[in-house]
Amino acid sequence: VATMAREPSNATNWARIGFHVSSAVGALLLLEVFLSRTGTLWATGGFAAYCWINESGRALSKRWNERLMKVRFFQAIIHPHEHHHINSATWYGTALIILALVSPPFASAAALAVLGFGDPAAGLVGRRWGRRPLTGGRTLEGTVAFALFGSLAAFAVISLWHGTAAVPLLVLVSAAAGIAGAIAEAVSVRVDDNLTVPLAAALAAALTASVL
Repeated sequence: VATMAREPSNATNWARIGFHVSSAVGALLLLEVFLSRTGTLWATGGFAAYCWINESGRALSKRWNERLMKVRFFQAIIHPHEHHHINSATWYGTALIILALVSPPFASAAALAVLGFGDPAAGLVGRRWGRRPLTGGRTLEGTVAFALFGSLAAFAVISLWHGTAAVPLLVLVSAAAGIAGAIAEAVSVRVDDNLTVPLAAALAAALTASVL
């Protein structure tokens, strides 16, 4: 679930940030520890299907939408615009199944880390210290924080579960994922960044590893 690097006047939604980080950690544990490649495909496919079934129900039934939006858990983590639009979790689930289908495991892990830790860092830094506005309510300070924390998180994850390459290569792959994720978040105005960030980060990580 995205936390945008908005200007400091916006209130910080700690529940959303906590869910953002915990969902990334949970997805990483499933990917790297508990599930096989086939199991990952089934799990991500099932989650994506669940999300889109709910979205279809919300679109077809006002009552269905109202009931879901009254759930206390959803009230704590959703943005106001998500009451009547496709929510960020659905785009996240869509990104997960795409990664499971086409992305190398190390690149998927880097992408999840970038989204899970870079995005909340961008929101916190952007609200607290952001002074140079970018498009879509982002700030330069928040975007730099995204790239930095996303890269660090990607490096930690790749080193832990895929650390067979030399450290300089791991650093470059992680930095590519973090920077690509930050750029995707900064330019994602019409498209939800829960979709664009992990796909961009995974692509950058895979291409960098391939080239080097």
